[in-house]
Amino acid sequence: MVKRILAFLIVAVMITSLIACDNSKKPGPGGNTPGNESTDGTSDETKAPETSKKDEETKAPDKVYQPNADCKFIGKVGVGAVGGTVYFDDIKVNDRGPSNMELIPTNGFEGEPEVPAFTGLASADAVTPEIVADPLKPENNKALSVSDGTVLITGDKIWNYYQYGMKVLLADENAQADIYFAVTDDKNYFVLSLGEQGNTKATCYKVTDGKKENAQFTVPLTLDLEKWTTIGVNINVDTITIFVSGSTILDLYNPEMVNDYYDYNGTVIPASIAQAGLGAPAENAQFYEVKPEQVIHDGKGTWGDNGANVATNAFDMDRTTFYDCDEKLDTPLDTKVNSVNVGIPGDGKFATGYVGVKFDAPTKVSHFRYCARSANLDRMAGGILQGSNDGENWTDLYTIPSDAVCVADKFYTVALEEEAEFTYYRYVGATEKYCNISELELWYAAK
Repeated sequence: MVKRILAFLIVAVMITSLIACDNSKKPGPGGNTPGNESTDGTSDETKAPETSKKDEETKAPDKVYQPNADCKFIGKVGVGAVGGTVYFDDIKVNDRGPSNMELIPTNGFEGEPEVPAFTGLASADAVTPEIVADPLKPENNKALSVSDGTVLITGDKIWNYYQYGMKVLLADENAQADIYFAVTDDKNYFVLSLGEQGNTKATCYKVTDGKKENAQFTVPLTLDLEKWTTIGVNINVDTITIFVSGSTILDLYNPEMVNDYYDYNGTVIPASIAQAGLGAPAENAQFYEVKPEQVIHDGKGTWGDNGANVATNAFDMDRTTFYDCDEKLDTPLDTKVNSVNVGIPGDGKFATGYVGVKFDAPTKVSHFRYCARSANLDRMAGGILQGSNDGENWTDLYTIPSDAVCVADKFYTVALEEEAEFTYYRYVGATEKYCNISELELWYAAK
């Protein structure tokens, strides 16, 4: 009996040993799968992962500029000055095409980013730009100073479809800022000239094979000499848009843009051209100079009998003077000694006030221009231009809208619906507007 119990115990121990041995080969905690045996005395549960070789850092490739295949205008950019010193700041060029990159990051000339590499227009030699203190804020800003006759060109001649921007400041009214774009070489480029004719107009020229053409891209424009002016040039696919202080002044090659600037070839220069920078109101337009002895008026004299504001001022080719009629005769006529006896006075009984001209014979007029008194810009509202051949019977030619409020120093051009031909022309002020007018210009252009 004892022998049988011992035998049974021995068999049980043997079976238990075989089961334990088999479990040690199964995957799981405390077990190793074939081919994954531990070699460092730790199980897979606690073994640190093997450290692989560190990948080398790969640098992102630099963007490569890609021109717009459809854009008609290509070339470098630049700045220049004529007649005096011009300051430029915050120059930048941004690609608007496939590359979508900063071709010239905004440069305030403070040290970062680096100043672009400039050359001359007709030379590949490097030109060292002059960086100076901002003339308006010398304590905290710097700017690029360009002197008379200097041209600075930068960029790549394959650039196109870009936005070119900057700030501009003229040193004085004799200085002219030139902004170059689409420069392929020294004989083919565009240049926008700001501050022309004593800072009264801007012209965009196209230079082809060395020949400078106006192409009638001229607009009246006066830059403020006491603050920076923001300029933008957008090179589009088939047009070029030019902005000044955020407003479009030119949209070159856009068929919907009508440029009403015409060259004037007369010897007598009216205020609308000399002071406001306008061209003639039409092609081959003739300006009529009016002498003081030709001026007709209501005969009421001026308010306060002020001899500085007489009727003849309306034709003196100076927009800083004006006529100020004593419409209500606050000062009795018989006491006036300074303002009545100029030109050809009326009898002083007219209902409001008027000022005009008497020609020697019937004279054709197709356009007229007017400029309001700068201190009372609403006083030309409802005013009427009239014509007569006898000085008694008058025909209305044009009425200024009754809600009109003029802009100071601005000349307004009106093309008459029908060509007029009268001996007398006059401007009649609306009730209680005191016939205030700075300038009246009469023009004729054959249709």
